[in-house]
Amino acid sequence: MLDLREEKQDIFYYVLESMQGVVVTDNDGKIIFLNDRYADILHVNRHEVIGKDVIDVIPGTRMHIVARTGREEIGSLFKLKNGESVLVNRIPVRKNGEIIGVAAFSSLSKLDEVSTFATIQKITHLSQELNQYKSELNKLRGAKYSLDQIISNSPNLIKMKELIRKVAQTKSTVLITGETGTGKELVAHAIHQLSTRSHHSFVRVNCAAIPNDLLESELFGYEEGAFEGQEVVLSTRVD
Repeated sequence: MLDLREEKQDIFYYVLESMQGVVVTDNDGKIIFLNDRYADILHVNRHEVIGKDVIDVIPGTRMHIVARTGREEIGSLFKLKNGESVLVNRIPVRKNGEIIGVAAFSSLSKLDEVSTFATIQKITHLSQELNQYKSELNKLRGAKYSLDQIISNSPNLIKMKELIRKVAQTKSTVLITGETGTGKELVAHAIHQLSTRSHHSFVRVNCAAIPNDLLESELFGYEEGAFEGQEVVLSTRVD
């Protein structure tokens, strides 16, 4: 039972009765309190349901789940037996850190208000999903490495990182040269990450795999119809 001081029972009782809908269970899911307004909504006798399993009185309720997990559920849409929807908050009740029951409060009863809230919830959820997909897409299409991943105390490399910051803010074409394994790809990624085009795709082209005749077209484009009447043959030569 709820641990209320006797001298304060009246005010707590009337507070609960004044709310749109309140039901309280113990940690076994047995109903120990149901206010008149919620009893009217459920079309039950509030006194007759005391001691009954809440899931028998309110089919589909999650109060027993909240009692088991200890996690509150705020702003949950719940459909009643008559088809109407209400907005419910389910709160675990604790004493000395131990769950002794669950209280559920219906916050809204008008269908238009519930529908509006449901729409907001859906839009929020879709927005979160869209941001997640955008993030994943940027990981797939964008540059993988940043300037912070070029780590060195070498004066020459520190000077090069400063140069990367400068050229990344321009629209100039940048030629990166160096021996194999010196980190040319890291530099290219860092420039893209720092540039004003960082939200666009980072396009990689393997120039070694492109025939000489097509390299210029691949890098700078070509006019429509430029290859009409021409036969392009790609072959592999083994010496």
